[in-house]
Amino acid sequence: MKSVLIAEPDLVVRAMLADVTGEFFPDVALHLPTCSNEVLALAEVLAPPAIAVLHEGLLRDYTGHCVHKLKLAKVPVILTMNSSMRPPSRLVSQADAILERPFGASDYLEILERSLRWAKG
Repeated sequence: MKSVLIAEPDLVVRAMLADVTGEFFPDVALHLPTCSNEVLALAEVLAPPAIAVLHEGLLRDYTGHCVHKLKLAKVPVILTMNSSMRPPSRLVSQADAILERPFGASDYLEILERSLRWAKG
């Protein structure tokens, strides 16, 4: 079963991402962790066909570790970030796609569709 992990600290953005995912991909299992420990635990077990949508600042010092674990598992990573912040270039280079705020539902949907096709193989 396809699954999408959405780790987004902004509750409004998180709800929009979850709503769009559920509306356009009703067969996808949604994981909505509420803390960094839950994100890290999911990163250990998530496997294709899955997508991870991570905010670059959510995990603070653990974001790179989390992305690395997901990449080893061949799980595409969509990185969301604030336009005023610049995460480490190494982190950006590991992401399969980047959504820079402000972004809309159509931007997310386009990237999610492409990522789910890629994750499916």
